[in-house]
Amino acid sequence: MDNYDDYILHGVDGESGMLACMMSHRTFSGGNVCDTTVLARLDESGATKVRYHQWTSRHSLRRDVIDETAGYFPAQAWALLPSGTLVMAPERDEYLLEFMDKDGRSIRRVSREFTAPLRTESEITAIKNTKKKTVNGVEVPLEFILEDRDPAIRTIDAMHDSTIWIASARQYRDLPLGAGARYDIFADDGLYAGDVTLYFENDPNRDRFVLLGDRSILQIKNYVDMSHAAIGITGKQDVDRDEYAPAIVFWK
Repeated sequence: MDNYDDYILHGVDGESGMLACMMSHRTFSGGNVCDTTVLARLDESGATKVRYHQWTSRHSLRRDVIDETAGYFPAQAWALLPSGTLVMAPERDEYLLEFMDKDGRSIRRVSREFTAPLRTESEITAIKNTKKKTVNGVEVPLEFILEDRDPAIRTIDAMHDSTIWIASARQYRDLPLGAGARYDIFADDGLYAGDVTLYFENDPNRDRFVLLGDRSILQIKNYVDMSHAAIGITGKQDVDRDEYAPAIVFWK
């Protein structure tokens, strides 16, 4: 295999005149992959000004393998607070929050005793369904190397009022009827303030949503079905695309 590089942008956040970005540099060489993922603060020209954290992993490249264990970085488990402080989850299997100032210095680390529940068979199936691959319209059989548990912290969102909303591995577990998701709430100084359950119609196996800074929700209904229909892996013949059309829904 020829040597080549790839660059991936995972997310951008801006607060108090600051811009933070998570990005990866992927190098392919001799059948091997090296990923270097950086969470950094950028200046006005887009150059790296402060490097908060870096994760590096190396593994063999096999295009028929989905390897979840090859390396972890918190793709969605970080956010900028209105003050400009950055909060992130540096470890996959620990409920650990690290707060860093604008110069990249660690201010505090906050942890809770937490063990993510074992994934159920239906949850594992759902993960595999989102990783399907097709070549020339034909689904390619894949080998999966998956963890037994979800990351302890799935996402971190900063609200306009400076509260921090944490979606843990129990975000969708044991929810009451009519509930869509559960969050742990922290103050901007890392003090735990309790948890909240949000009530809206949500199927985590099909829908996707974003929690906005005013605590409202932007949801894309049928996101997974729409994606599969677009690349022809629904398993159905003569698909009616209207059946898989996404719907944008706001919940207050």
